[in-house]
Amino acid sequence: MKIAIFSSSNTIFTYCYIKLFESIGYEVKLFNNNDEYHCNINYCVNYKKKVNSNFKRNIKKIFKIFHLTRLLNYLVDKKEKNNSLSSEELNLLSEELIKFNPDKCFFFWSTLFKSEINLISKILPQVENIISVNTYPIRSDFETFTKNKFFESDKEYFLKFNKIIFPSYKMQSLFLEAGYVRNTSHAIVCPEIINDFDEKTKIKNSKENDFYNIIFLGNTNFSERKIDDISNIIKKLASAGFKVYIQESQDTKKLCLDNVNVFNPFSFKEILNGDLLSYISSFDAVLYSYSTVNEIRYNNSVTTRLLLSEGSGVPVYTNNKIPELIKDELIDVDISEFNSVNELKSMIDKKRNVIHKNRINKRKSILIDFIRN
Repeated sequence: MKIAIFSSSNTIFTYCYIKLFESIGYEVKLFNNNDEYHCNINYCVNYKKKVNSNFKRNIKKIFKIFHLTRLLNYLVDKKEKNNSLSSEELNLLSEELIKFNPDKCFFFWSTLFKSEINLISKILPQVENIISVNTYPIRSDFETFTKNKFFESDKEYFLKFNKIIFPSYKMQSLFLEAGYVRNTSHAIVCPEIINDFDEKTKIKNSKENDFYNIIFLGNTNFSERKIDDISNIIKKLASAGFKVYIQESQDTKKLCLDNVNVFNPFSFKEILNGDLLSYISSFDAVLYSYSTVNEIRYNNSVTTRLLLSEGSGVPVYTNNKIPELIKDELIDVDISEFNSVNELKSMIDKKRNVIHKNRINKRKSILIDFIRN
C-alpha cells in the first residue's frame, strides 16, 4: 500500500504520521509544501519568488507595533487561499504523483491544499483522499462559521475529501452544521499523536522542593505572534518564586529575570525518541497559555504545546479557560485552570503526578483502523 503525505517538513506532526504509516507497512512519500525545507518531493519550486523568512518576521513586528495583527492575518489568509501553484509546480507535482501512483493521499492540515486536491481529483480520481483538519480556522478571526469570509471556498474544499479526521467532537459538529461535511460516516474524532506511551517506560517523579519548577512548551518568539506573547505571566510566576523554563529564542533574551531559565529546542528526532517527554517529566507543572485566543480555534483544535506534554505524567495548568475539547476525554493530560499565583502553588502541592489513562494507544488503534479501512 502506498500513501502520499502532503504536509510541511517544518512540523512535528509530519514525522509522526510518517512513523505511524511506516509502522503498519505502508510505503510513504512526503510531498513537502514548505519551500524552506527540503526532503522527499519539494514541489514548491519557485524559491526566488518566495518572500524570505526574515522579511516576513519584520513585517509581522511592524503590524504588531501598530496593533494591526488581525488585518495581517486576514491578508495572509486571503493570499494563501487564493494562491495557486504555478504551471511549473503543477507539472512537477503531477509527474511525481503519477510516478509514485499512491493508493491514498493524506493531507495535514486545514485549508492549505486547495490547488493540490484539485489536481489530484483530476489526474488520480481513484485515489482515496484523507485530511486531518487539526486546526481551523488557521488565521482568520470569526465568531461563527457564517461570518467566515472564506466560507464557500472552504466548504467546497473540505467536501472533496473521502475521509476527515477531526481533533474534537465540537469541531466535527460545527463542520456538519456548516455543510463542510455531508455526514460523519467517513469521519473520526482523533487528536494527533506525538508521544508513544509504553506502560513500561519509566517516568521520573517530581520531587517536592522549596521552589516550583514549571515548563512552558509553546512558541517564545513573542514579537512574531501576539497570541504567543505570554511574557507577563512568565514574569509574574518568576517574581513569585517559580523557576520557569522556556524554549530559547531571540525574544527570551529580553526576559532578564533570575528565575527564568531557557532550554535548547528539541529536534523532531529527539521528540519522537521520547527525550522531550523525559525532560518534561522532571517538572512539577506544565504551563499552557496564550495571550489572546480565537474561541473556535482554541476550544476545538488541539495545539502542539498541549500534545507535547501528553504522557509525561505532569499536571498541566492554564491561566486561560480550559479548552472545551478536554471534555472529549481523548487526550491523556490532566489540566486545571488557575486564577492567581497562590492558587497555582496550592494546586501543585496537592497534585504532583498524573495517572496515565492509556488514551494515546487507544487513539492510535482507532486511527490505524480508520486509515486502513
